[in-house]
Amino acid sequence: MDDGRQSSIHLSSVVHRRINHVDRAAIRTALARLEQDGLVEREPNRGAWVRAISEEEAVETLEARAVLEGLAARYAARDVTDAGIAELRAIVGEMEAR
Repeated sequence: MDDGRQSSIHLSSVVHRRINHVDRAAIRTALARLEQDGLVEREPNRGAWVRAISEEEAVETLEARAVLEGLAARYAARDVTDAGIAELRAIVGEMEAR
């Protein structure tokens, strides 16, 4: 059956395999929020799917994210303290040791 979801991911199997310890009401609430945000499509009695996006939308999203990450880094650098720099250096050292 072709329902136009070839490139979408059905979430019920993912949810049940990965987070089976989470209350069903919490899962329904999270899926409703994701649907409101346009990230998930839901159909009664059929389940929920990750909404497929176009290549153009993916590029636009990545470009917007790059701009926002740069702005966040600028603000973080402006407000950094000596203690913050020391903490970041320690984190980088731990990462490099792996």
